[in-house]
Amino acid sequence: MDLATLTNSTRNFLIVTMKCLDKFDALTSVTLGAIHTENRGTAENIKEIVTGCFQANNISESQIVAITTDGGSNLIKAADLMDKDHIPCFCHVCDNIVSSAYSQCRVLNVLVDDVKGVVTYFKRSSLAMNILRKKQREATGKSLELIQAVKTRWNSTYACIKRFSQLYPYVSSALKDPQIKKVKRDGSTEAPKITDDTVEILKQCLPLLQPFDVITRKLSSSEKVTSSTALFSVEYLETTLKNSNPTNSVAKELKERLIEQMQQRFEAVKNNQVLQAASFIDSRFRNLLSEKAKESTRSYLLRQMKEISLPEEADEENHTTAERDEVDDFFDIGEDQEASVQINVSPELELEKYECENATKWDFNDDPLKFWIKNRALYPRLARVSLGLLTVPGSAVDSERGVSQLNLVARKHRSKLSSLNINRLVCLRSLPICFWERLLNLRGHD
Repeated sequence: MDLATLTNSTRNFLIVTMKCLDKFDALTSVTLGAIHTENRGTAENIKEIVTGCFQANNISESQIVAITTDGGSNLIKAADLMDKDHIPCFCHVCDNIVSSAYSQCRVLNVLVDDVKGVVTYFKRSSLAMNILRKKQREATGKSLELIQAVKTRWNSTYACIKRFSQLYPYVSSALKDPQIKKVKRDGSTEAPKITDDTVEILKQCLPLLQPFDVITRKLSSSEKVTSSTALFSVEYLETTLKNSNPTNSVAKELKERLIEQMQQRFEAVKNNQVLQAASFIDSRFRNLLSEKAKESTRSYLLRQMKEISLPEEADEENHTTAERDEVDDFFDIGEDQEASVQINVSPELELEKYECENATKWDFNDDPLKFWIKNRALYPRLARVSLGLLTVPGSAVDSERGVSQLNLVARKHRSKLSSLNINRLVCLRSLPICFWERLLNLRGHD
């Protein structure tokens, strides 16, 4: 969940998203609500709104495994008031690491500001931009655009430096064009000067920032498991930074600051019980846990498993042919689709059996969801717990996308939309294509 403000109407909204397995065992993310909040965004008010959203969608709080948010203290406290495990958004953590490390490197700040000044110069001058495009097309047959760094956009500084380094020969050539020298910008004579040495320094910073961009993209997926990859991502970033070998002083300082920030900010991720459990039941990453963490995770899983009572005989559901029942049944997070034959053993034996029979590390490309869906009958309790853990999002990207949809729906030309209609439109836009295809089939459309 995430909070957002519509600047064109000064209205605050709370975006609540859900990630679950649908009736076809596909990992799906939908927006449950874009709810107008008239009161202050305190933890108590947020809890009340979220609880009402769950009730409106016929979701009991017992069905919620964990709540993923950014680092907002009110959102974290709201999860605590609801007695739910909180997952820190891994993408936000990475962004805070890079931003904090970057702000502590004064020389790098100056160099990047110069690059941003050049990018701004080209963005504001159609003449300069046209000359830049022309020089690219003459050399390569195609043209790319410069990218500006924006504080609110993840890894935008990395994208800005990378694209500028790529286009630097053409930028340098364009700035030497006689036509550009006559261009004035806000009373100044020309764009900031960028030297070859500056570009070489920035190029050495790129390998330090690239891993954060890679991980952010991986954990921004709405259709793949992200909770079990969080601890692996920490290991990947720490190892990659440790093994990097920059030669200039600016890149060396950036490396030191990044490592310092990772040591401070990754501690909460490493010690998160839900993320540890998700890694444990994903055999690709189980060995990342220490023996102490594994023992704690076993106790956590056993507690969850003992709360599950297996029916002696599966009840057969009587589906009606009514269209509304079929549509409402599409997103079923209430009851797992158990196999017809279940092996009913104690939770302890079930967990031991899983560890013994899956001691070999899975292939990195294996999908843990497919394993647990396939083995529901073999591990009836553990599979239900595991599927819940694996559907927990490792980042709040889905809520961020909900905020983007909110701004698209209630843009300045539609600022008079009622809060109720905004909520409906944002939720409808989040539904997957397969939902609409199923709805059309139910209505008899081709």
